[in-house]
Amino acid sequence: MFDSLAALNPLFIVGSILRVPREYGIVVLVFAFILALRWVTATLLEMLLRIPLAPTLLADLLGLGLLIVVARILGLLYLTQKGLLGWFKRP
Repeated sequence: MFDSLAALNPLFIVGSILRVPREYGIVVLVFAFILALRWVTATLLEMLLRIPLAPTLLADLLGLGLLIVVARILGLLYLTQKGLLGWFKRP
């Protein structure tokens, strides 16, 4: 978004998180839920399907789709909080 490596500065990232801690915390909880769901799905599919590699592949595809959902949520977080974040304000 910034077209530079300055956006990778940890101080910038942590500062942005500290400006919207509640909203970011919710996104982190959703991400943790998705990781747990992917693990549970992989475990259940391994018990149900005896085809080699199929349970892992299906669980990973589900996990990838859900990670796209998390990316969308992060985008919506920025969209709704861009005034508070102030990423593109001119000095």
